[in-house]
Amino acid sequence: YLAGDPEFEKLRPLFTDYLTVTSNPPGATVYLKRYDMNETTNPEREKIGITPITNLPVVRGGYKVYIEKDGFVTAERVFSSNFSIEEAGRETTVKIEIDLLEQEKNIRDMVFVPGGSYTLVGWDAPTGIEVKLNDYYIDKYEVSNIDFKQFIDAGGYVKKQYWKYPFEKDGKKISWEEGIQQLTDKTGLQAPRNWTNQRFLQGDDNHPVTDITWYEAAAYAEFAGKKLPTIFQWEKAARNGEYHVYDEVLPWGLKSPNDNILRRANFEGNSTENVKSYGFGISPYGCYNMAGNVKEWCFNRSIKGFYTTGGSWQDPVYMFANFGAFPSFYSSGTLGFRCVKTMDNQLGEDALTINLSERIPTYKPVDENRFKSFLTHFRYDKKELNPQILETTETSDWIKQKISFAGRENEHILAFIYLPQKAKRPYQCIHWIPHSGVISGTQSTDEAAEYGLAPHIKAGRALFVVVPEGAVERPREADFSYPDIGSVRYREMVINYITDFRRGLDYLETRDDIDRSKLAFLGTSWGSTRVGVILAAIEARYRSVVFLAGGIRKRNLEALPEVNMINYVPFIKPSKILINGKYDEAFALETEAKPFYDLMREPKKLVLFESGHVPPMEKRVPVINNWLDETLGKVNFSE
Repeated sequence: YLAGDPEFEKLRPLFTDYLTVTSNPPGATVYLKRYDMNETTNPEREKIGITPITNLPVVRGGYKVYIEKDGFVTAERVFSSNFSIEEAGRETTVKIEIDLLEQEKNIRDMVFVPGGSYTLVGWDAPTGIEVKLNDYYIDKYEVSNIDFKQFIDAGGYVKKQYWKYPFEKDGKKISWEEGIQQLTDKTGLQAPRNWTNQRFLQGDDNHPVTDITWYEAAAYAEFAGKKLPTIFQWEKAARNGEYHVYDEVLPWGLKSPNDNILRRANFEGNSTENVKSYGFGISPYGCYNMAGNVKEWCFNRSIKGFYTTGGSWQDPVYMFANFGAFPSFYSSGTLGFRCVKTMDNQLGEDALTINLSERIPTYKPVDENRFKSFLTHFRYDKKELNPQILETTETSDWIKQKISFAGRENEHILAFIYLPQKAKRPYQCIHWIPHSGVISGTQSTDEAAEYGLAPHIKAGRALFVVVPEGAVERPREADFSYPDIGSVRYREMVINYITDFRRGLDYLETRDDIDRSKLAFLGTSWGSTRVGVILAAIEARYRSVVFLAGGIRKRNLEALPEVNMINYVPFIKPSKILINGKYDEAFALETEAKPFYDLMREPKKLVLFESGHVPPMEKRVPVINNWLDETLGKVNFSE
């Protein structure tokens, strides 16, 4: 209708990508399925042509591509417009090049990954060495319960030929007989820990197998004629070396601020999902659920155990790029695996032990006089708040209010408050400083609050959270870039965060339904580090402090002294508790979590769980609630 219209042609680059698809051999049929982040069911796919397809205009957004040819395995890929600054005003071309696999040569439910030199690019990568990878296949799906049942039924637990690696426990080798006796289900039979009578839960056939040790994963791989992937093989298949200095790269591409990631991957969910779910979250080579669902055992070993990566259904999204290390006998409902196969089924030079024995750092904070001099940076004008309740919703457990109040400048800041239905007024209140999944705009503030802290509201305490800059509800300007930690601009960013959170406390003081003498600080991950620690040290209105999954990174030493968290930890006055996982993938226990705790002054408490980053809800919630009972007093409930 608008062909040749000059205004239309001027606007075309804002909404158009150009898709080029080539296949070897050519003549494959190509289908597109549109991704809609808000739909509960995916739309039908649409045939767009036969390869080669060159510069086909498509509306910007997310798509799944199917490339099909008789006699060959169907290839699947996804692509999304990144809407980056560089692309916002110009046309972009998406190129997909596929070497189709002949069906008779295909290894069932595996995808091909070409070899070559590879260096890990995950931000928390345990090594920066370059390795030479041979061509390999990797499982398209995580190993499922029904797959693992075949291993059991074939006598996998009694045939020693599958158990290639000697058992070690607590640093000592133990016999095969002793080791195998520890790998039992709830009835004492050899099977994953969460099975009963060597059977998984009904309906979970195609869910990933979990609660298995590294040894069981390695034995299954031998049974299947495969190996566990090295961390290099795993990451190449998951992201193919893609890296962005300012933002998160996920298997399907650069994280988009307007994307609903929970439609692409199983993070912060309730349980595992079918291994064939989340088709719009596949990796560059067509692997499913490399982000989320379960974190996965890898072959490489460290001084702490064996590496895992990928994040799980229980984790926040940012855990995808983290590498953890767990003892070989560790098992969890969040931990599974997939396998790889090379032409000769031999591990290459990347199958090495990565023994990075990092020295435990010591930190020297400033003295009290210097600390007090820093406080001038955090002064702010207590102007009128002009608060408004924008929206109220009610459930059987709480009343949720969306609030607006005046911020530092003329901006109106958003916040959410949850008032428990069953407790008596005035309420004790938890002031939550969220994790980086909220700060980066990956997850909305209220969704994250309700997922992680609902049990505390149900236990009778109000929950209050200020929407931080960068969140979905408060996006940054399009040209924003994260400042260097040693810069004045970084100092200003920290001060702005803290001022917003303190204005939130000012707002709480205006409410007669909140007991201002019983306020608790609770920071999760990002909220338990740089900004949260400074806030807890300078703010006198907290009576109790909870750090969840916190720690100090040596990089903090690069910050200007007045925004270096190390200088604030000793001056946090209220009773404080640090709750971490022993195998935290984000904050290593010995080198990052314990130094943080050691800097704290009494009264303090350290609680560690057999878990990774952010201990699971069933473990942490009772500890936090008991701590708040001790430090704030028990909740008064309505009669």
